[in-house]
Amino acid sequence: MSLIKRPDQPQRKSISRAFRASSVPLNNNVTPLDILEGQLAGLADAFTGLQAKFENLQEVHETFLTFNQSFSAFLYGIKMNAHCVEFPEAPSAESFQHVAQKTEIECDISDEEASSQKEEQKPPQPSQSKVKPKSKQLIQPSKSRAMNIKKFITRLMNGLPLKYREQQPHRNNMELMVKLLVTNPEGLYMQEFVRQTTMPRVRCNEYLNALVHAKEVVKINRKGQLFRLDPVKYPFAK
Repeated sequence: MSLIKRPDQPQRKSISRAFRASSVPLNNNVTPLDILEGQLAGLADAFTGLQAKFENLQEVHETFLTFNQSFSAFLYGIKMNAHCVEFPEAPSAESFQHVAQKTEIECDISDEEASSQKEEQKPPQPSQSKVKPKSKQLIQPSKSRAMNIKKFITRLMNGLPLKYREQQPHRNNMELMVKLLVTNPEGLYMQEFVRQTTMPRVRCNEYLNALVHAKEVVKINRKGQLFRLDPVKYPFAK
C-alpha cells in the first residue's frame, strides 16, 4: 500500500508547533496567545495587501465606467450624424441631372452676359423708330437672366444643409448671399456683404462658411477675406 504525501501547509505546522509549545510550562509573563502573535501579524499584512488590490480593482472599475459613458456619447453622436446627414455611396440619376442642369444654367448665364456686353457696345441709333425695338430687346434678356439666376440659386440651395434649405429666415438670407455672389462673380469682401445685406457680421460669416464647407464658394485672403463662387465648378465666375 503506497503512502500519499500530504501537502506542505506551513500554517498548520505553525499552529501545531504553537499547541505543542502551549503544553510546555511557560513563564508568568508569556501567555499561550503570544505564540500566535507573529502568525497573526503576517495574516494582517496579507489582508492589508488584499485590500489594496481590491481598491485598485475598484479604481479600474470606475475608470471603465467613465470610458463607457464617454464612448457611448461618441457612438450616439455618430448615430445622430447618420440620421441627419446623407452619404450617397454612388452617383444616382439625380446627380447626373443636377450636373446637366448646372451646366445648362452656366451656359445660359454666360450667353446672357455676352449678349448684354454686345448690346452695350452697339452705338446709339439716331432714328427714334429703331430705339423702341432696342428697349424691348433689352427687357427680354434681363428677364431671362433673372430667371436663370433664380434657377441657379435654387439648384445651389438644394445642396446645402437642411437648416439653410427649409428653416426661415436662414433660407431667405442664404438666397440673398448667393445672389450677391452670382451678380458679383469677381467676389466680395466681408464688409460688402454686411453693407448690402444689412445683416450682422456674425450671421454673414456663418452663411459664407456654410457655402465654403459645401465647396460652392472659395475664400481668398487678399487684403482681407474675399469670397467668390468656386471658379472650378462655375467657369462663368472666372
